[in-house]
Amino acid sequence: MLFHKDQYLSTATPEPRSFAPDMKLLNTQTVSVTYYYASPANRRINLPAGHT
Repeated sequence: MLFHKDQYLSTATPEPRSFAPDMKLLNTQTVSVTYYYASPANRRINLPAGHT
């Protein structure tokens, strides 16, 4: 997902992803983003399996 000044712009990819990342504003210059992903066994049922 793309944002500009706290406003949603669009998805970052042509196809939407199943899991939205957790985003935190740490200070005026730093954003922390945690991406979640599905393991191969869980891809069909859309359950989160981990994070990066």
